[in-house]
Amino acid sequence: LHRAMVTTWDHFPETFPSAWAGDPTDSVATAYHAVRTAGSVGPGRTVGVIGLGGLGLNGVRIAKLLGATVYGVDVNPSTFGPATEAGATACFADVHQLTAQRPDVIVDFAGVPSTAAAAVECVRPGGCVVLVGLGGAVAPIPITSLVMRNVQLVGSLGASKDELREVYGLIASGALKPAVQEVPFTELPAAMDRLARGEVRGRLYTRPRADLRVSVDAA
Repeated sequence: LHRAMVTTWDHFPETFPSAWAGDPTDSVATAYHAVRTAGSVGPGRTVGVIGLGGLGLNGVRIAKLLGATVYGVDVNPSTFGPATEAGATACFADVHQLTAQRPDVIVDFAGVPSTAAAAVECVRPGGCVVLVGLGGAVAPIPITSLVMRNVQLVGSLGASKDELREVYGLIASGALKPAVQEVPFTELPAAMDRLARGEVRGRLYTRPRADLRVSVDAA
């Protein structure tokens, strides 16, 4: 991914904020690979996205851009608004509520035992479950549902250089916008507390020398 970022940097438009350069290599490209490549999402598909944090919201937006009908799932209702803005048709607090939507693909960005097991049961027969999140070490996958319903269970990690280039292209075009927020270096402890409480929906970044540069310029 580092080589990919260096390769594509020369092609960024002048209006591309430098603060956006790092986020696509993580939460955007990872979601893009999971949805488009691992899940083979395209026009007319129905997609369930579990976990509506930074990765999940990108997954919702990407699936919508690919022409899918998208439903979100998260235990925190405060994520439903951002997910709807990203393109979700509806959001639920329980994975099992996806069953009625007969999703072709479910992408699990939470990856806890209960969500992984429920996804296998709730995806339509012949559908695909993509696991991205690492919320648990072991999941009790219902083997009968997996086999008798012909469900594909796929793991997804990272993205390729070509996918990263495509992500940068989508961002440059305005189709995708990374959710990033600058935090003053002096406020970093408070920002870490916000992360721990689950109050951050995108990515935070800081520039340790930013205040120093301001002081020098002012002088």
